[in-house]
Amino acid sequence: MQTQGMTIRLQKNEWEKIKEIAAKNKVKQTDIARMFIRDGLAQFDRKHIALMEKIMSLQMQIATLQESSEQSNILSAANLAAISLLNIDRIDGARENGRGRLKENVKTSLRLGKSLQEARASGAFDKET
Repeated sequence: MQTQGMTIRLQKNEWEKIKEIAAKNKVKQTDIARMFIRDGLAQFDRKHIALMEKIMSLQMQIATLQESSEQSNILSAANLAAISLLNIDRIDGARENGRGRLKENVKTSLRLGKSLQEARASGAFDKET
């Protein structure tokens, strides 16, 4: 490929900015100027890079939320299962007796939920490959 030389004049602040970018990236100032010219000719916008970085950040946040949601679903299911296994006949029965029994059942189900959470953290529920 044949190349052609070119002389251009820049404002002092533009040249300082090119020098700063070149020093930061450890390349020559002419390489930075050449890169900017090529990007401009290709109609490339550096904002696209920032947009892609933001999209990747959002994807990671979504994955974290999905993981938290899965953990929450497991604990909710465990709590409901524990309560149903504890054979609560009537919550609205004899108030004093019913409330005390419900309170104990909820405490027991929360302990079971905590145990399930610890088991999940240790990998007990991981899919086998």
